[in-house]
Amino acid sequence: MRIRTLITGAVATALVGAGLLATSAKAADDPFDANVGGGVAGIQATVNIYSPTIFNNVNNNDYATLTVVTPRVELGKNGGKKDASVVNKAVGPVSVKAISETIRGNRTGLPYATARSVLTGISIGATKIGALDVNCTWDRDGARGSTTLVEANGTKNAPAPNTERVIPGLGTLVLNEQFIDDYYDENPPDSGVYTHYQVIYVYGAHLYLTADAQEIYNTADVILGFTSCDPVRLPSLSGLKLGQTST
Repeated sequence: MRIRTLITGAVATALVGAGLLATSAKAADDPFDANVGGGVAGIQATVNIYSPTIFNNVNNNDYATLTVVTPRVELGKNGGKKDASVVNKAVGPVSVKAISETIRGNRTGLPYATARSVLTGISIGATKIGALDVNCTWDRDGARGSTTLVEANGTKNAPAPNTERVIPGLGTLVLNEQFIDDYYDENPPDSGVYTHYQVIYVYGAHLYLTADAQEIYNTADVILGFTSCDPVRLPSLSGLKLGQTST
């Protein structure tokens, strides 16, 4: 079964709304039936910015939600290989000494996309992590991902998907967070023809801050080791949104 499924008319609208339109989580049988794509990032964080310079009026309740990503690497629709690295990055209560990113892929499906994010020297408040090695792959056999964690004492382990760990005073750290997202596009617009495609995401560690910690650091959450693999297209990794708190 191809990952991309075309359904027309009101039937598609009803199925999409009900969440009933689905295909196999396996890449296209025909390697030339899909573009390739994916993304990888070392740190991705949602930061709340309170600044009158962003707005026309000065109001302490106005804010901007900014997604910060560093470093970021994207795989083009025809594949190839890209990499990036940075040192000494910090956001909110999190700091990382070194980050290395690699992504590659091609339209033959060997693989469509494979991404790797390696972080070393991680501090999350008072909690120390030696390293994270985060991977995802999408090839002719389908999608899969993994995370290897090296503790501060050198112990290495592979946490099960969505393993939770409490970080005192900050919130909850979810290790090896994984999911496959479904997307539906009407293309061309108003045609009644919907394209279904999927993306696998693997986050090495996802820090969900408590409400108190968010107030202190102006940060909602922090992802360490973002990887996405996709035989169709790359989802957005960053962006700025404006909003207003309740008065």
